[in-house]
Amino acid sequence: MTAVPESLWRGEGIPRYDRSMTIKIAVSLPDHLVTAARRAVKHGHAASVSAYVAEAMAAYQDEHRFDAMVDDILQRTGGPMTDAEKAWADDLLAGR
Repeated sequence: MTAVPESLWRGEGIPRYDRSMTIKIAVSLPDHLVTAARRAVKHGHAASVSAYVAEAMAAYQDEHRFDAMVDDILQRTGGPMTDAEKAWADDLLAGR
């Protein structure tokens, strides 16, 4: 496994969504996703369908940066968690 540069998982140099800096593209989406985006706009949870999609994409990037950070930390500290370490973490998170 190759270490992921810290600057990547920290998101440095990666611009966030800025409505003044847009590029228009066309995408095909399943009906249920379009319905969800339009519903979010209708109920005031998103300014527009474009904003909804941009926020979803930003969240996706954030999740993958987090995964990269965890992979990097694991590599620096001895590799993937053992079953015993996972059980300990599960117990800790469950308040046991």
